[in-house]
Amino acid sequence: MPVIKSKKKPEVEQKQNMLPRTDLKLMEPGVFEVSKESNFTIKIPLAVKDGWWKVVPEEDSEVVHEAVFRMWNYDEMIGLKKMATHYDQAKRYHMIDFDHLNQLKLQRFLQSWTFGKENARLQFQHSGGVVTDEGWDSIRKLQPNILKYIIEEMNKWYEY
Repeated sequence: MPVIKSKKKPEVEQKQNMLPRTDLKLMEPGVFEVSKESNFTIKIPLAVKDGWWKVVPEEDSEVVHEAVFRMWNYDEMIGLKKMATHYDQAKRYHMIDFDHLNQLKLQRFLQSWTFGKENARLQFQHSGGVVTDEGWDSIRKLQPNILKYIIEEMNKWYEY
């Protein structure tokens, strides 16, 4: 009866520098990635001039407030820009309403601010990660010059 010899299995070379496998989906965000925990803070230096609060350089400020925002990711950016876009029938092109876009950014990404500590009417709540309608009414009560400064500083992070 013939004898069948088993084939030798080739030896697999083990690389000395080989790292153990890591599931990339379970890893923490790395360099250049945005996660739900990616936040930035805007400082708002204020001083009273002529009976109104004005934004001033930080060294001249009487009080410095802060606003904390969550960084958006690419899908959120595209989604919000689409929500703020309308079609102009007369000119036959799409236009972004930047005021509406800024409102959406504030409603979606403003996490907290320190104005509510000194004025309870300026506090706001979140529902499902979005500022509630009552919270949006509180945000709109802030002096326009301060709110404009917050929007400009916010857009430096989002747009540039």
